[in-house]
Amino acid sequence: MAMKAHAVNPSLQSACSSPLSVAGMRPRVLRPRNAALYLQVSKSTLDRLVAAGKLKPPFKNGTAMALFDVADLDRYLDEVMGAA
Repeated sequence: MAMKAHAVNPSLQSACSSPLSVAGMRPRVLRPRNAALYLQVSKSTLDRLVAAGKLKPPFKNGTAMALFDVADLDRYLDEVMGAA
């Protein structure tokens, strides 16, 4: 199943760029602040989406850092946009 491409907001360049990114590739996980930018919502709205069960909660890596899976964020966008 092919992933649908989403229009990229220029402000998302910083949300999806990291020193570990390879040119042309995006990260698989994002910190909450960057996940909110990716969805083009505020951090508090991101928290409300998680609390309402509309978005999977972030997982914790070995350092207890909260990380959102970009695939989960894309699934949420597809549902909201009616592309699912």
